[in-house]
Amino acid sequence: MAQLTIENVDPQVLDRLRERAAERGTTLEGELHSILRRAAGMELARLTPEIERVRAMFQDRIHSDSAELLREDRDR
Repeated sequence: MAQLTIENVDPQVLDRLRERAAERGTTLEGELHSILRRAAGMELARLTPEIERVRAMFQDRIHSDSAELLREDRDR
């Protein structure tokens, strides 16, 4: 696995990252790993099966155009 070095991190940013890690019960390194995974879109890959399950639940339903409904309500 690769290593990263980030220089000149604002001390306030570092303090906030440490706070976030503590709130989530993880280490600073663990929090940074999580942030980087999300930023790289890797969290989406983990959620894809759930997204597909929900999509299948609504597949055969007819959905109205919400813009049309909003227009009707606004014109009342």
